[in-house]
Amino acid sequence: MPDLVDDPVIAGYIAYLKWAAAELAAQTLYCTKGPAVTTTAYTEDQIETWRAHHLLANHSPRGWEHWQSGYAGRTRVDALAVTVVERLDDDRARDDYYEYDQGSTAPAAITFKAEYPDGGVRYFQKHGEYDSYGRISFYGDFIQVEPITRTVTGYQAKT
Repeated sequence: MPDLVDDPVIAGYIAYLKWAAAELAAQTLYCTKGPAVTTTAYTEDQIETWRAHHLLANHSPRGWEHWQSGYAGRTRVDALAVTVVERLDDDRARDDYYEYDQGSTAPAAITFKAEYPDGGVRYFQKHGEYDSYGRISFYGDFIQVEPITRTVTGYQAKT
């Protein structure tokens, strides 16, 4: 098996991570858009969101479908312990032929819990869409989210 550092993709990724870590430590990470016209400083949260997106999207050759398919348990991804905590499943009704209405779509989403070696925890969510054939496309946003508690009122028949 060849040394992983010989792989140009991995070597480039390692070089990028070393650069980003040095820049973040110096608090001077900037991105230039266009011909040096606009310069934007990125926060640590934004950088960590991009890092998590990259790690999760490339964890499996199947991409996001790997996570949506019901992959259970806690998975080690780089230095993160990742758990899928919620999936937004397709709740559309099917017709007599077990098909969806032509052209119909439904939202899809996966929520991840990422545990860091230092004990920190962050939550991320990837958005997508189910199409009328029941396939999923995860072309939507990848955002950092936080857990909330909801109170739901239900009703039952009086006895």
